[in-house]
Amino acid sequence: MDDLQGTVRSIREKALELLEEMERHGFSADPTLSGAVAAMQKATNVLGAGEVEVSKPPPVSQDAAIVLGLASTALPFASSIDDEAERWLRILRLHGQVGVALQALGVPEGPLETGAGEPPKEAEYPQRRAEPVTEVLSRARELARRRSATTTGTLDILFALFSVYGRAFDKALYARGTTREELLACLAEHEPADAAAV
Repeated sequence: MDDLQGTVRSIREKALELLEEMERHGFSADPTLSGAVAAMQKATNVLGAGEVEVSKPPPVSQDAAIVLGLASTALPFASSIDDEAERWLRILRLHGQVGVALQALGVPEGPLETGAGEPPKEAEYPQRRAEPVTEVLSRARELARRRSATTTGTLDILFALFSVYGRAFDKALYARGTTREELLACLAEHEPADAAAV
């Protein structure tokens, strides 16, 4: 996001410099060129508004807010990355567009706790994060902003989870009888069900 903001700012600065040059060379006084000055002024105004818009991510939908709220209470009790991914999946199953798709795939509710097992190999899984909900929210909002969405929904949370948890989230899906590919195909078939922004 910082790169995009920098690019918009840089283009606006160049447009303002060009506008000053046009003024200096008398474009405004020439009836045949005054339209170009007005158009350049409009472009700098739009870029200025775009700079503000780029920095403001879309608000979180009601369903996504519920998912994030539940995750913030459930994740501190997780014992591993696998356990965190399981908890996210169990929460997502009940809310928004992703919940509709998971239920359509027959993903069962399952217990919140994961069973004890062999710890994952360090190289296979990412390190547990100090603030996983904050990181998922940040990535989800950035994804929503990039696709010019009006709200950050459960779909954005899902893709953020793919990014943050990787194979651990795929493993959680597999344990519930589905795969990332099946989920994405199902999402493509279902209408969005995320509620309005909070």
